[in-house]
Amino acid sequence: IDPSLAPLYGYGKYQNVYTSLEFERLVSSTGPTNGEIIRRSDGKHPKSIAFIQCVCSRDVKINPNCSAFCCMASVKEAILAKEHLGDVDCTIFYMDLRAFGKGYQEFYKRAMEEFNIKFIKAKPAKIEEKPETKNLLITYEEQVTGVKRVLEVDMVVLAVGVKPVYPEAISLEKNEDGWVKLRNPYLDPVSTSIEGVYIIGVAAGAKDIPDSVTQAGAAAVKASILAWGGG
Repeated sequence: IDPSLAPLYGYGKYQNVYTSLEFERLVSSTGPTNGEIIRRSDGKHPKSIAFIQCVCSRDVKINPNCSAFCCMASVKEAILAKEHLGDVDCTIFYMDLRAFGKGYQEFYKRAMEEFNIKFIKAKPAKIEEKPETKNLLITYEEQVTGVKRVLEVDMVVLAVGVKPVYPEAISLEKNEDGWVKLRNPYLDPVSTSIEGVYIIGVAAGAKDIPDSVTQAGAAAVKASILAWGGG
């Protein structure tokens, strides 16, 4: 989803606001900075990074659905920032932290206890830029206490959600959310409305890598049964 659909976060307006995919490229050794995390505005290492969850997700005006993988992706990226920069201060703003997969809760606890990553239950109201430093001011209200605060950081990373976009040539039946409709999401989570056509991964709905791999295995079994003349 285009993060500019949520203009309050300043993506495309402020140099030091990134999407999670852009941040992934920053930490990659094959990325544009050869794995060095630096700011667009001045080429310096950030001393503080804020990761904001549910950007263009769980929003009735843009996309009401959860994108499933964003919570753990942001936790992973915050840990990567700590491993790359050492003394960087990382904060994650979240609505509800959905650590639903195997080992995810332990991963979340490790981020807090071992890497000292801060978690704030709040949805930021706006982001503004300090012209003289290009730092970012995040205005938010803590959901637990109701206290309004402003946090200044060097960099912001937006966990942008996903929504279905298919080529016109794909004529498979869609569900009410626009994803390809599964024959039975509980008993047959890979079969589509066309016999012999199976779907896996995010093509069938927002999900993370382990769930995509599991679904791929199921589709492979279904395809092999069909190829060998089974029902």
